[in-house]
Amino acid sequence: MINQVNKGLLFQDCRMEKIFIKTIPYLEEFLVDDVKSIIKIKPKKIDNELYELNINFEDVFNTVYSLVNLSRTIDKIYMKEIKTKIGEYSFLKDTIKINNKEIEVYDLTSYILQSRKYLLHSNSDTLHHNLINYCSFKLGLDKKKKYSIMDPVSNYSEIIIEIAAFNPRKPLYVNERYEMQIYENFKKIIKKIPSFEKTKDSNKYISVVQSDKAFKRSKENLSKSSLKIKMSKIDLEWIDLKYEEKSIDYIISLLPIYKSKKEYEKFLKEYFTQAKYLAKEKVCVISREEINKRYFSSNKLKLEFENIIELDSIKYYIYILK
Repeated sequence: MINQVNKGLLFQDCRMEKIFIKTIPYLEEFLVDDVKSIIKIKPKKIDNELYELNINFEDVFNTVYSLVNLSRTIDKIYMKEIKTKIGEYSFLKDTIKINNKEIEVYDLTSYILQSRKYLLHSNSDTLHHNLINYCSFKLGLDKKKKYSIMDPVSNYSEIIIEIAAFNPRKPLYVNERYEMQIYENFKKIIKKIPSFEKTKDSNKYISVVQSDKAFKRSKENLSKSSLKIKMSKIDLEWIDLKYEEKSIDYIISLLPIYKSKKEYEKFLKEYFTQAKYLAKEKVCVISREEINKRYFSSNKLKLEFENIIELDSIKYYIYILK
């Protein structure tokens, strides 16, 4: 029960509210289990990429705050209307479609889920966090209790940072709660900000960069993330001298772009040779162009899964190999 004194009135409200969750097309298959694991409530699908929760008004902030921090499948969270008087509020308004009917809603999350605060440095090779999480789900990392994972051609370490926060799940926006619209609007009636349990993480996260510039910028991103990740600078062709065969469970990378076809083919040959040598379980490769499958077969890597996802007019070819 919420007790709030506002403009001389005492408000008590245990009214049920409708919360709408909008997911991302390629993450929709994981949303129900993802949300249920966080708030112990199963969302109901009401339209394409749109789900509904019925919760007490007094639980709205805690629910949204928990989902914003811990979910990896949500794009937006909306409330149909605010029936309870909470004083002045300034939520952005938006519209959603349910059965082809437009409904006006309040946007509870604004743009916070579109960014990552650990990303002090990024460039055209920075992979979007939603795609990283998609690959993490497809690799089954959400169900793994202990594993090691490496990006041997890391950009600014964003892939490994995002995965290090994936399982065990770590909150992303605790220090940014004051930037959340729902906090600003509900702060007068919030009893207590939810706290997140610190879970023991025995996984090994390894980011390998190829240049001094990448090393410096990765180090700053890693420092901002406060996650325990091992980083080193090693040329791709020398990695097998540093690590033992089959010593890493998973290899994952966004492959760099080469202007020279000859240089690119040389890179692919070396990359898949090293990936086969290192990976005990699986290799996940993300590329901005289709990869000739002879690079898989020549290294005795079996193609288990492939997909193409378009994001910001760029096609990403995703391959999972074993």
